[in-house]
Amino acid sequence: MIKHYFLITTLAVSALFLTSGHADGGMLKKPEVQAFIQEMVTEDHFDRKTLENIFRQVQPMPEVIQRMQHPAEAFPWDNYQNLFVTKKRIDNGIEFLSSRQALLNQAEKTYHVPGPIIVAILGVESNYGTHVMKYRAIDALSNLAFNYPSRKTFFLSELKSFLELTRKYDLNINQIYGSYAGAIGPAQFMPDSIMSYAVISHKELDLNNPDNWINSIANYFLKKGWKVGEPLVTSIQCPATTPKGIVPNSTKHFYSPQQLQEAKLSNNSKTDAMFIELKSQSGSQCWLGYHNFAVIMRYNASPLYAMAVVQLSEKIAASPEASQKN
Repeated sequence: MIKHYFLITTLAVSALFLTSGHADGGMLKKPEVQAFIQEMVTEDHFDRKTLENIFRQVQPMPEVIQRMQHPAEAFPWDNYQNLFVTKKRIDNGIEFLSSRQALLNQAEKTYHVPGPIIVAILGVESNYGTHVMKYRAIDALSNLAFNYPSRKTFFLSELKSFLELTRKYDLNINQIYGSYAGAIGPAQFMPDSIMSYAVISHKELDLNNPDNWINSIANYFLKKGWKVGEPLVTSIQCPATTPKGIVPNSTKHFYSPQQLQEAKLSNNSKTDAMFIELKSQSGSQCWLGYHNFAVIMRYNASPLYAMAVVQLSEKIAASPEASQKN
């Protein structure tokens, strides 16, 4: 059984007290925030004054709502591809892989997930840990939990996990930065995923060190059903119109080789596959996506994201450095 450690930095005892000078205390006044505090006090034995102090200093951030409503995953495929599958990102990925080959090799032996896939996740998520996260996680998660009704349940759960994480490990809430969606660290794990899948050596507890996330990404994929040696995608010619009964870009709809042949999507598929169609400014591009492609979509449900990871990983895997395993 794998022993789990969490990707954290243990800081001073004053961890739970914020120092922001820009909050107006408005978040604390919300009835739903008061109800959430009461629940955390009653059910999870949090200290009321500590929680009130935290929410009193949460900053209003309409920007995170706007970004949730207009994510990069809404871009056409060619625009998205040009953001994440670039020569610079490929070169940086090859360099990252080369410098951490032993660590990636060990992760592959333990979790059976190829090193280039792990590296590509880090490349797309945070440019290999170099992207500066500018949102305090407490601000992002609180604004989304209480000001974004369409995903209220999800972000309330993540806010609860975040508070549990910071309490358990005496983390300084004011020092934890992430994405506009509240994802943390170079691998951009949500708080619940940190609690459930993060794996590192306790010799190094640096939340911002990309090395610490390599095993965690691999463990995540293993737990989500990654299968060793299975293909990811096969490029196919797009049909003039979507065949009747075929739902594109859905991990809930896999089709047998016979169904794919009847839909004139493939004559030689030997395994079940989903139909992927990504629209770009110059037209659509199509693929058959197999089981492991769907596993990548469990990390991020966008087929654009998963395809960017696939293509970036293929470019990295094709480099001479990727073949120089210890």
